[in-house]
Amino acid sequence: MRSTLFLVPQFIPGDPLHLQVFGFGWLLILWLVIAVGLVIGWSRWSKSALDWYGLLPYIGLVGVGIVFVLPNLLVKDEAGNVGLPIRTYGLFMVTAVISGVLLAAYRARKMGIDPEVIYTLAMMMTISGIVGARAFFVIQYFNQFWVPGSIVGTLQKIANVPQGGLVVYGAVLGSFPVGVWYLWSRKLPPLVIADITAPSLLMGLAIGRMGCFMNGCCYGGFCTLEPPAVTFPAGSPPYQQQEMQGWRTGVWLKQEEIDKQKKALTNAADLPPPKIIVAYVAPNSAASSSKVKVGEVITKIGGKAVESLSDAQEQLRKSDAAVEIQFANGMIKRWTLNRPPPRSAPVHPAQVYAAVDAGLLALLLWAFYPFRRHDGEVTALMFTLHPMSRFLLEIVRVDEGGQFGTGLTISQWVSIGLFLIGLALWWYVENQPRGSVVPAKRLAVA
Repeated sequence: MRSTLFLVPQFIPGDPLHLQVFGFGWLLILWLVIAVGLVIGWSRWSKSALDWYGLLPYIGLVGVGIVFVLPNLLVKDEAGNVGLPIRTYGLFMVTAVISGVLLAAYRARKMGIDPEVIYTLAMMMTISGIVGARAFFVIQYFNQFWVPGSIVGTLQKIANVPQGGLVVYGAVLGSFPVGVWYLWSRKLPPLVIADITAPSLLMGLAIGRMGCFMNGCCYGGFCTLEPPAVTFPAGSPPYQQQEMQGWRTGVWLKQEEIDKQKKALTNAADLPPPKIIVAYVAPNSAASSSKVKVGEVITKIGGKAVESLSDAQEQLRKSDAAVEIQFANGMIKRWTLNRPPPRSAPVHPAQVYAAVDAGLLALLLWAFYPFRRHDGEVTALMFTLHPMSRFLLEIVRVDEGGQFGTGLTISQWVSIGLFLIGLALWWYVENQPRGSVVPAKRLAVA
């Protein structure tokens, strides 16, 4: 994990003009020079003299960000230097958007479609998608953004998107209506454009998930298989969650699984309480020095009997200066908490799983495109395969809780909905005449 690559200083050392880098300063000047070069180069390379117009919204959007957004994201590091932190998450997201747009534009040009359609659509869906993804995340984890007594402080934390915190399905819900409206208003065939952009969406998702991995968000549950198990440093999202479950003590607990056949044949009231077992001990920690071993059964913590896994985790979390654990063999082990673990307990790299999944699906859709028999088949394939894999991936993730009184996360519920949409789309496209409206005619922005 590396959420911040480096800090760009607000002022360049030795600058005789003493211009700031962000706002009305050096970065804006540099961007204007780059923008002029892009427009000149694009107008010469493009077959259509109008193609470069599609760059103008992006150029303007970046300029607005440099002047009005970046100055509000400046931070001060431990050495007292003020600058803009270059977040790995934000860098991956920008790379994902640019790569996806260029891939879709390449496919559109091959099909005889004006790339201007892709550029304009991408700009509108990118903005609305980021808003939707951020709103979805903020609603789920609003307690992380709420600053008591300060609406301005709350809004600033919500606006700090480069720090991380976007939900993929929120992006879908935010961008989909905007995309449909744009295509409808320009009288463009939605299924044709959807098929062209589907591989780009999944490729962008694959790149974005690696940004999640570098940021530490969207993490998986406890895992001891090496590989693929990974650990994250103190202060990371998984470490912070594990602290709430007693990880500061250097001990990770699990509950004994009752045999399913025995559970089915036995009255629930007659079943003994589940055993609480040490699942993992932080290497080179105080707990490890006290000879706490994996597999030992815990009966008491701090002199109090443990009744369940959540009860044991809560007692560990409340441990102050020292920990005292009594085991089933009667042995009592104690240690102080002056050395908390430097890293989290091992977890599944769910972000990497998701990146590999999305990357493979993107390749599949790209390879399937030439063999489609109807417009919309590529999109229908995406809406049926991706929700299934996402539903399964949610099983190893622990950063979201069950919703609507079930054990299913909100992403799993959305996956079910998207899968049903995919089935309906398959039924619709398979009942249409074979063939595509492209490249029979060239599509341009009305």
